[in-house]
Amino acid sequence: MYEIYELLLSEKGCRTADVARETGINQTVFSEWKKGKSTPKSDKMQKIADFFNVPLEYLLGKNGIVTCQECGMMYYASDITECRTHDEFHRKYLLASRFYGDFYPLPVIENEKNKYLNLASNYDNTFETRVNAWIEVIRAYFSRSLSGWNYELEHPTFDNYAAMLLNTKTLEDRINDTAVYTRLVRMYGKQKGLEEGKTNFLVPQAARLHSPSSNENSEDENMLLKEFSKLNEKGKSVAVNRVTELTYIPQYTDNDPSIPKKKERYVPTEEDIRSLVARNGKKMTREEAIEFITEMYSDDDE
Repeated sequence: MYEIYELLLSEKGCRTADVARETGINQTVFSEWKKGKSTPKSDKMQKIADFFNVPLEYLLGKNGIVTCQECGMMYYASDITECRTHDEFHRKYLLASRFYGDFYPLPVIENEKNKYLNLASNYDNTFETRVNAWIEVIRAYFSRSLSGWNYELEHPTFDNYAAMLLNTKTLEDRINDTAVYTRLVRMYGKQKGLEEGKTNFLVPQAARLHSPSSNENSEDENMLLKEFSKLNEKGKSVAVNRVTELTYIPQYTDNDPSIPKKKERYVPTEEDIRSLVARNGKKMTREEAIEFITEMYSDDDE
């Protein structure tokens, strides 16, 4: 780890004294670290990582593929570009968790769905238990659909998604309990938005594989489409998620990071503000709502 620290020092053109002054960490900590007598505690390592603007796992020298247990993104811990991509993706995940409320992290979605399906289908359980279990099943489907959108805020809210899913004959048949289904419809209503037999909301354009109607598909693209068609719904959702992750890494795309992008600042509408305040049970002030919406929809200032 100290070798990585020295490399970062060289790249930034600074000395340990500079790091100590900016982070408030005593220089003896760095001296003991260099001699191999001790390693800085996790809070100090985080301060050092923040000073160099690198992810903590990169500073710790982790290797191999890491799967974030929150946002579910897979990335190489030893690749600083992918680590930073994960940081940005994880930020979107955290913003989505504030905006949408409760949803399941990608790594646990299937386990939670199956657990609640078992509760929902057990008629020895009370009516309320089965209703609540179906709500959590719908939440699992919602979480999977939201992850396929890379946690973009254009995805429908949970209540709207539930109404869309309840509008499908497939879910009605799967619930197979008129009383439970009626209660859920009374709670969320029914609205169009999901294809029959599908649980994922329409995939955003950026996450789509090359259109199969195009006559310009390369051999590799045709192969990908062929393999993609073999996957079940769960597999397709994961595949789309992984492909979209790659589009955020410059080295895997044709995007030139040296070309400056126009910075724009989003101005929230009154409808935006009222909707967010209401969605948070009026626990969020108007000023907090404006700051939150602006942060999510605006590009970072230069």
